[in-house]
Amino acid sequence: MWKKWRQHRKDRQRARREREKEIRRSFHNDPEAACAAYYLFNTRSLGRWRSFDRDMIRRAVEFDYLNWPRKIAADVQGKDMLDVGCGTGLHAIGFLVVGVKSYTGMDPLLEMDSDLGYNMRKQTSSRNNRPQEHFGWTAAEIQRRLPRVRLVPGTFEQVAPDKTFDVAVLHNVTEHLLHIEEVFKGVWRRLRPDGACVFNHHNYYSWNGHHQPPKFVDEISADDPEQRKFLDWNHLDLEAETAEVISKELNRIRLDELRALSEKYFTIEDWKETPSDSRRGGGRLTDEIRRRFPQYSDREFTTQNVLCRARKRAVPLDQ
Repeated sequence: MWKKWRQHRKDRQRARREREKEIRRSFHNDPEAACAAYYLFNTRSLGRWRSFDRDMIRRAVEFDYLNWPRKIAADVQGKDMLDVGCGTGLHAIGFLVVGVKSYTGMDPLLEMDSDLGYNMRKQTSSRNNRPQEHFGWTAAEIQRRLPRVRLVPGTFEQVAPDKTFDVAVLHNVTEHLLHIEEVFKGVWRRLRPDGACVFNHHNYYSWNGHHQPPKFVDEISADDPEQRKFLDWNHLDLEAETAEVISKELNRIRLDELRALSEKYFTIEDWKETPSDSRRGGGRLTDEIRRRFPQYSDREFTTQNVLCRARKRAVPLDQ
């Protein structure tokens, strides 16, 4: 009898481990797995049921707002988190799923009374052309229904002056910051001692670093004069009028400049440069392009994005 009972317990434990593996593997694409993941990752959260909303989680999966939280789940679980440049605020739901203690998102362009969001599963070449769809809940409603979420339509000044955080996250924001050092300094001030900063940076000097069509090789239209302005690194040598349009949205910071600025305020623990794949221009670099832009290295041409994990310095390097 005891032997059968022990075997039954082992079988149940094995089945539970397999189920947990499947949840961790698929929850960003599977609405039901995402709901299960919420309870799996929030076991230590008091009152976790108060920030559980099945319908909202399912909708966030449909819009693909759990993929980025899944990638950095280990960095934010159990932490008070600040999301700098949170956009429409929909990543808040994904970060709750992976187990943040609290989520504060801030963005000067955040519209609290709008339920429009970018459907990341349907994104097109230009960010401006991504389809905006009705998510079903406004930012104000998300904040009201999920007690661990706070959304701030502004900058650091609009966040409570004495509020600090365990970790700050910037997702494809650093390339847009025209006053990037001010933002890094603001992040440094808002982090607790030994706090962490995690950011993903889209490199301007990559094949599609211009953020304009074509974003992918299979979207190239040889007859489109607008595309030719940006195609195959033409964005590095734009005419003044076109360059002005980009300069309002992108800071053109170079990889070494970004790293040096990061090291001023943080101690870098992981700096991962991911090369462009074939769909994003990998393999299109030629000797002619190298000769045309001798000031840039192959590393700058071929790095698609940087994922940086860093720890707050006690004092910035220049102080």
